[in-house]
Amino acid sequence: MPEEMLRNRLSIALPKEKCVIEVLETVPPLPEILSELRYLKGLGYRIALDDFTGQDDLMPFLALSDIVKVDFIGIQTDDQREKIVHILRKMENSPQILAEKVETREDFALARRCGYDLFQGFFFQKPQLVSGRKVDLHSESKLQLLNTLASSDVTSSGLEKLIVRDTGLSYRFMRFVNSSMWPHSAPVQTVSAAIRYIGLNPLRKWLMTTILADNNTSPMKQELALLGATRGYFFQWMASRMAGQNVDSAFMLGLFSTLEALYDLPFEVLLYHISLPDDVNEALCNNIGKLSKCIPIAICLENGDLLQADRLLASIGIDDIKKAAAKYQEAIMVAGY
Repeated sequence: MPEEMLRNRLSIALPKEKCVIEVLETVPPLPEILSELRYLKGLGYRIALDDFTGQDDLMPFLALSDIVKVDFIGIQTDDQREKIVHILRKMENSPQILAEKVETREDFALARRCGYDLFQGFFFQKPQLVSGRKVDLHSESKLQLLNTLASSDVTSSGLEKLIVRDTGLSYRFMRFVNSSMWPHSAPVQTVSAAIRYIGLNPLRKWLMTTILADNNTSPMKQELALLGATRGYFFQWMASRMAGQNVDSAFMLGLFSTLEALYDLPFEVLLYHISLPDDVNEALCNNIGKLSKCIPIAICLENGDLLQADRLLASIGIDDIKKAAAKYQEAIMVAGY
């Protein structure tokens, strides 16, 4: 939230259960701004302060902050990074301390040693690739299942057999179909009816997303699976606005764009087990083709770089950054089901 959005009280349009109000470091700690933040906290919103490196002019925000985001790269020494943690730990409101711009495994390890609570940065999308390592048997079975789902030969009856033999999967599928995402005149009560209702392609996408999410139990891996699903739905929207692009290929490109980080193996090894369309393979392995331009656009939106995202969107014929940003947020909600 920049100053103008806080003054206009636009923040109360956001659900307090799902959103944190982040105060940009450019916002001045004027009495009326501090009063607005107290008002928001009284309504139950959580407040985060962005890009803190110890600036004196941001100190008035600290007492109102539930989360303090520390610019980890912007601080010059390890002693300073640790000193900020000690300062914030002494505060009565005990804010959580987030290290942002964590870009390497070494940054992550250092931030943990310094005592940071939360971590954000491009490191979490970068795998530590191990040369010569093979796909283990458990992961290989999952990849083979993904290969079946990615095939154009898959049928509704085949997918129904896959779902009904897994009670947990059946339950989650029925909950998904009966969620607010899908308008109903009456609840859908059987798996076969649910498949007919949503159609084959949405079902394939939901199953691929679910399999990737279930295959990874650590919090970081789960976030990577969610990120891939979010990109899948967002890329699908972008492809619908791009001449001559296949929306299903775009979905699979987004979904599998985090596969390296999920398995810590290069695409060349992983895609040996999955037969994907040529345009998806080329985009993932060689960064070739128009679809490959979707990935840097997503990264810009994920990093909050709207100016660069706007330029990249224009290069593929999409001239509405506000619409694109809204569609990305919508994709997050869809991927979370």
